Amino acid sequence: MEKYYLWLIPLFVGLITQTIKIIFDIISEKKFDISFFIRWWGFPSVHSSISSSITTLMGIKFGLTSPFFSITLIFSFLFWYDAMNVRYEVWRHAQIIKKLSQIYNITNKKSEWEIYNLKDRLWHTFFEVFSGIIFGVFLTILTVKLINV
Repeated sequence: MEKYYLWLIPLFVGLITQTIKIIFDIISEKKFDISFFIRWWGFPSVHSSISSSITTLMGIKFGLTSPFFSITLIFSFLFWYDAMNVRYEVWRHAQIIKKLSQIYNITNKKSEWEIYNLKDRLWHTFFEVFSGIIFGVFLTILTVKLINV
């Protein structure tokens, strides 16, 4: 187990976080949809929980002043920034493309653009990312304590 826990724990944390996200989706939308398994947004952020889990493990294993912790923390910040900001801008572009395609379809009476099913939401809110970070850190520390590695 000693050799594998550095990737097994983040995987476990990601699966638990995704399960929690699916439960929240079912509760909030009052229905079950198979798309809940592959959504890129929502509470909590799975990407954030996995990246914070890896960062937490590096801090536990090598110390908070180690280069391993520093590197994973920097990459985690990139993940978190991307989840909130870059994907938000991609979504805004998609909304403009949808509007342009509607205008195109009305003026040309064609439905060529309708084949592109652009996502209605791609990004995470600050709360979703922050909660993913908290879930990742908490679940990682709990798992490390429980399996005593």
